Amino acid sequence: IKEPRLWAKVTNNLAYSYLKTDKINQLPMLFYRAIALQDSIGDMAGKTSSSHRLAEFYLYTKDTINAALHLQVAKTHATQISDNKRLLEILRMYSRVDPKNETSYMQAYLSLNDSLQIQERQIRNKFVRIQFETDEVNAENQLLARQKQLWTGIAAALLLLGLSTFIIVSQRIKHQKLKFEEQQQ
Repeated sequence: IKEPRLWAKVTNNLAYSYLKTDKINQLPMLFYRAIALQDSIGDMAGKTSSSHRLAEFYLYTKDTINAALHLQVAKTHATQISDNKRLLEILRMYSRVDPKNETSYMQAYLSLNDSLQIQERQIRNKFVRIQFETDEVNAENQLLARQKQLWTGIAAALLLLGLSTFIIVSQRIKHQKLKFEEQQQ
């Protein structure tokens, strides 16, 4: 009641673990229970997973008609929520369910896989470009910081040089004044 999405996921995973361990006496009812709960809470990703696994169960029991039916449901849901990873798995399973059209399913699989790889590379390239540009900006900032330090040092040195020149000149003038007054006396 508190966590229906989690409960549906656990039910789906339990049914799938039963399938993988050949304990199919409680199947497909657990899958249907998970799908009903996911449907009631509007969990499209969960319904996709459950339908896909239910199709795998029917393929395991050699009921290709029900397997194809549930694969179609899973494919529809996966397309609606743009779950491309699940869609790839579904297309791969379609080739086992419908061997006559295996080439068309594998072509669709390869086409989707290639487009996903291209999209992933483009995203990766964008991140690399951003990182490169960030590194360039950081290097430029460091160069500007060094230049600022250099100009600040030069300005401080010139100020000290001017101040020391002023002090020396004023001391000479005072010294000459005192000498002149001494000569006057």
